[in-house]
Amino acid sequence: GLQVAVMRALLSVPGHALFAAAMGYFIGKAKFAKTEDKTKAYLKRALIVPVLLHGIYDLLLSTQHNILAMGVVPLSIGMWVMALRQVRLAELRSPFRP
Repeated sequence: GLQVAVMRALLSVPGHALFAAAMGYFIGKAKFAKTEDKTKAYLKRALIVPVLLHGIYDLLLSTQHNILAMGVVPLSIGMWVMALRQVRLAELRSPFRP
């Protein structure tokens, strides 16, 4: 209904940015992996993690139960926390940090 439309409008763009951030994180890890096996594992995660997150996101928003649809809010907050934490850790490990 209307609530789902509003939630999609408010959360869709940030959600997709966070799915892309998850993908980019694992692609970055793959680029600097020490072995080919680790590179392949990170590239698999670069596809699997955002697909799973997007699937959970869509499932929550497509349910007919408002309480489940509201699960998108904590999911989005969790993705923000994870993305910001990963950026912070990457900055700390970077040889180019100021």
